[in-house]
Amino acid sequence: GHKSSLLETCFRIFLRGGNEPLDLDELATQLAKARASEISPVPPEALARILKSDSYYGLREVPF
Repeated sequence: GHKSSLLETCFRIFLRGGNEPLDLDELATQLAKARASEISPVPPEALARILKSDSYYGLREVPF
């Protein structure tokens, strides 16, 4: 589904970046570039909700 493919794209962004933390704005920017063929970018607030729902890729929030 849409959400899982979005999470997979996020996972791949982190893999490419050596698993370094990204803030939501930067992740949203990279996600928009990676998914440029899709119509609308994902707002950071929605991205936060989607990332929190992950139980497969092991994505976690880190304090900055």
